[in-house]
Amino acid sequence: MQHKHNIMRFIAFLVLCLFSTNVYSQFNAERFLDSTVADLKTQSKIDKNDLQMFLLLENFYSEALQSEKGELSPQTAQKINSYLTDTKTRNRHLLILFLMYQEHISETAARGKKPNAGYQVSCINHLEKEMISVYQKVPTIVYIYKIEALQSAGHNGEANSLIEASLKQYPTSIPLKVYKYLSSKDETTKNDLVKNHPKHWMVQQFEIK
Repeated sequence: MQHKHNIMRFIAFLVLCLFSTNVYSQFNAERFLDSTVADLKTQSKIDKNDLQMFLLLENFYSEALQSEKGELSPQTAQKINSYLTDTKTRNRHLLILFLMYQEHISETAARGKKPNAGYQVSCINHLEKEMISVYQKVPTIVYIYKIEALQSAGHNGEANSLIEASLKQYPTSIPLKVYKYLSSKDETTKNDLVKNHPKHWMVQQFEIK
């Protein structure tokens, strides 16, 4: 348990470094993350045949985003803890990079501040790049987070294009449908959400009726 706390403090430290060094632009965020990812990869055994990280993030998406309640199961939470605390976990750098993104969103929200859009975009781009490098494919949740990052950065055209492209690949994704409706006010999408997914946490959060 102590090891887990140390790792989470390490992740929080990396995120705080972003602000303590005034790294606000996307260019500087990319330099910061280039160095961080390179360091993480030297400490992680990379194995393209080990799918546990890919499956973990797919489960995270299914439970935290796609399900009605949006709650992570104890089993998935335990896997995250287990993978983090075991330094022999293969492709562990992917999980740490994913949690760095999560930590930044959580920390800024807790302080009532907006996320650093440059960091958001750079972090999720690094995660997407590393996922492709290891697995030649990307978990659904990475596309969801990339849409959010692009919107945060004001790149709405690019975000909308990614929504449409992602929906072709994942046509049953409720979060993608929500973002499509919010960006386009498409009545067909709205009717689908209201009729078929009225209890989904995102439908309720955005008061889609």
